Amino acid sequence: MGKLFGSEIFDPKFILTQIWVLQSGFYLIQFFILTLLNAFFGLHNDLGQIFSDQVFLVQDAYGLVWVLTNILSLPFVCAGIVIVVERTYKCLDFTVTLYLIHLAFVVVYSGIPFNLYWWGMNGILVSVTVLISEYFCMKIEQQEITLTFTSTKSI
Repeated sequence: MGKLFGSEIFDPKFILTQIWVLQSGFYLIQFFILTLLNAFFGLHNDLGQIFSDQVFLVQDAYGLVWVLTNILSLPFVCAGIVIVVERTYKCLDFTVTLYLIHLAFVVVYSGIPFNLYWWGMNGILVSVTVLISEYFCMKIEQQEITLTFTSTKSI
């Protein structure tokens, strides 16, 4: 794998491993932040807070916790994408894949989401995640490459 402008070989195992790492990290961060916020607000932990579209009622404490969890996990998700993906042009693909797999889990857990606020919030999360992760990947790719030359012959 050429990290810096080298040719890349299509490796499905590596790509699936990257997806698995990102998805696992996504849910670990979500569950950790959700647990902290539930303890702070005095709420019970519930899988539906992550895997249901019905929690998105802003006037409800569970909805507020859902929104805060997603906002607070955003920097960690972006950092994970930057670390795992490493390439600007792949950020969109991996972010959309992450949220599509999440959508599949939501559909399995609670059915097709019909809540427009849920769709809107997730659309914003995808957009912001892509923009932030692409920005930082681009900054990393644009770093100056220093070359050092050492002579093996003495003059």
